[in-house]
Amino acid sequence: MGLFSWIRESVTGEKVCPIEHLESYRRLGEQVYDLHVEMAGCDRGRALAFMQAARALQTMADALLGDALSSFGGQAKPVPVITHDQADIWYGKIPDLMIAARQEAAFERSARIELPIRLGPQLEGPRPCPVAHLAGLRRAAERMDEMTKEAVDAARSQGDRFKAVILSYEAARTRKQAGGRDRREHIERPTGVRGDA
Repeated sequence: MGLFSWIRESVTGEKVCPIEHLESYRRLGEQVYDLHVEMAGCDRGRALAFMQAARALQTMADALLGDALSSFGGQAKPVPVITHDQADIWYGKIPDLMIAARQEAAFERSARIELPIRLGPQLEGPRPCPVAHLAGLRRAAERMDEMTKEAVDAARSQGDRFKAVILSYEAARTRKQAGGRDRREHIERPTGVRGDA
C-alpha cells in the first residue's frame, strides 16, 4: 500500500480497491457464469444449490462494490474500508462453493461443505456507517430480491412441490414491505386501556 493510499484510508475511511482485486473479482464472476452454463443440464439438487450460492455471493459482492467494480479499466474509485472487506469475504467463499458444486455434480454427497451456506462473519464498520456502504448493501439486497423473485416465479409453476418455499418467500416479502417488523409490536394502546390485541 502506498503512503498516499494509507493516508487516505486513515483520514477518510475509504480505500481504493486495487486494480488487481477488481481484475480477480471480474475473472471470478466469469468463472461463476461458466459454471452456471456448465450445470444447465444438471439435475442434482445439492450441486445446483452450491452453484446458486456461488452466484448469489458473486451477485451481492458485485452490487456491494457498485461503481468501483464498474470503473474497471478507468480511474479506480474509492469505497469504504468496510465495503471492501465485506466484498472480500463474499468473493473469498466462491471458489470453495464452485468446487463443491462440481464435486456434487460428479458424485452425490461428495462435497465437504454443508448446506445451507452461511454468509460469513458480520463486519462492524465505523459509526456512523458510511452512506456508500449502506447504498451498496441496499443494491446487494435489491439484486437478491430480483434473483429470488425469478426463482420463486419459476417454482410457482410446479404446483405444491415448493409450497413451503413459496409461503416463506411471501412471508419475508410482506415483512420487508412492512418495514421488517411485525406491525403488532408498534400498536400503542391508550393509557388505562386493558385487554388483548
